[in-house]
Amino acid sequence: MSTQKSISGIIGKGSIRHNNREFYAANVNQDRTKDNIILCKQDIHKAYHELFDKPLSEYNAKQKRKDRCISDYYEHIRLSKQEKLFYEVIFQIGDMKDTAVGTEDGEQAAKILQEFYEKLQTNNPHIHIFNAVIHMDEATPHLHIDFIPVATESKRGLSTRNSLSKALEQQGFKSEGKLNTCAKLWIDSEKERLAECMTEHGLEHENKGIKRSNLSVEEYKLQKRMEEVAEIEEQLTVKTKQLSNLNDKITDKQSELKKLSDKEIKIKDIDKIPVEKVMFSDKVKIKSEDFDTLQNTSKKYYSNRQNNSFLKAKVKLLESENEDLKETISEQNSELSELKSLRGKLKISKLENEIQRLQKLIDKLFEFIDKFKLRDMWENFIQKSKKRDRNMER
Repeated sequence: MSTQKSISGIIGKGSIRHNNREFYAANVNQDRTKDNIILCKQDIHKAYHELFDKPLSEYNAKQKRKDRCISDYYEHIRLSKQEKLFYEVIFQIGDMKDTAVGTEDGEQAAKILQEFYEKLQTNNPHIHIFNAVIHMDEATPHLHIDFIPVATESKRGLSTRNSLSKALEQQGFKSEGKLNTCAKLWIDSEKERLAECMTEHGLEHENKGIKRSNLSVEEYKLQKRMEEVAEIEEQLTVKTKQLSNLNDKITDKQSELKKLSDKEIKIKDIDKIPVEKVMFSDKVKIKSEDFDTLQNTSKKYYSNRQNNSFLKAKVKLLESENEDLKETISEQNSELSELKSLRGKLKISKLENEIQRLQKLIDKLFEFIDKFKLRDMWENFIQKSKKRDRNMER
């Protein structure tokens, strides 16, 4: 068991559907999904009511103009360009090489992450966690925490409101510029707490190289994976919206169809029209106004039948389009999974080809060394290089 582990901690884009496995990315082992550890699962709408209903009511009561009142704070934030409905932070111990799922190290990491989560809840009074899960069905155990920042004692707008910067400032994390935002300072602080949890379990925090705009290698990989998940979900959202719009059209047409079906042709009025037989003929006489009534009723009946047939055909067409779109979404899900799987296979194939190329190069190098009897010189060179490297490390 490795005693030195890296720590990764990033702010993610946030995907509740991915976290709760309502859809699967290609890197997920579905056979292990049952092993995921659900720490918290609250409906986000319920969380908003719990947090903001009272301050919202107080805010609206103070407004003299109705147009300044907010009817639904969730929708208000959803449409806001400044704040997000929720934020996500992801923490991970180690990587797939030293802390893989299914190993003793992986199990220990999951236990530490669970303890860390409990402490994070206690240490962050302005962070309301509504969804948290430790994923045990990917390469390395990692913790997703989805939260709503809760800033209090606000002088503008609601007294208690959604604001990440204000919530973190109230916890002592004030932005020091673009490189040290309040969110980064908070994440760094939580990573230190995670390191303390690791120490309690006999592990050391290993600082790996910093790359890509101050993200560690593992944090960068984690972020890229989250971006891939967000991209898949965005495409699914577009297709689902198209499906919803099509369902709305079908509902509208069915409603029109029902209205036409509900219209009664006044047959009884036709029966009441008095008729007078003409002597020595099969014809009958009716009054002029009664003839107009009969004619109008016939026209309405014919028109309604035409509209009814047209709408039935339209509904049938929309339902067919609906099924086609459902099939497209299903195919796209499969295609996305296949593409991601293929990308992984191509990457492995490229690496294998590169290994073969290097192996051939090494074989030729040793063939050259043996041909010109340079083996002793080569080994002497290697020994000196190793000694020089050790001296440089000191």
